[in-house]
Amino acid sequence: MTELNKAKAEQVPAGNPHTDPRVWGPHLVRRLEGQLEQCRRLEALCKRQREAVSTGNTDALLTVLAERQGAIDELARIGEEIEPFRVRWESVMALVEPPERERMMELVGAIGEAIELVGRHDELDRAALEQQRASVANELAVVANRRGAVAAYGGTARGNAGASGAWQDQEV
Repeated sequence: MTELNKAKAEQVPAGNPHTDPRVWGPHLVRRLEGQLEQCRRLEALCKRQREAVSTGNTDALLTVLAERQGAIDELARIGEEIEPFRVRWESVMALVEPPERERMMELVGAIGEAIELVGRHDELDRAALEQQRASVANELAVVANRRGAVAAYGGTARGNAGASGAWQDQEV
């Protein structure tokens, strides 16, 4: 323990989990590791999501999205637990020993990278879904136009154009 940290620790009653970095430091590391674990879970789900989007498998996509929601909920829960530390991050980092500080910073960096990666994958999937939606909309517009053209000539959409006898080509 550094001299500065020893002095700080001596000012705090030993074992008080809310003020003693020897107690809350390892707890914070475990919470950050939990967040990273959920981020890694989201990264893995991105691969399944990409596959579901590319194949147009709506059921698989909905399953993946439900699993993602579980990971996101857990991230939010852990985030609430560490919020008191986050708002005082600089002073928190000043209280912990260098090895623990380095581990925390490593975890925070990895969490940030994972979240950024998931965001990029989500943006690509969103664009692919938008393109699929536009393609389906165009196909539906073509079908509607064909039906409208058939109906304009007195037929039905099933291809019975001219069956009503409204237009006949007869030799006299």
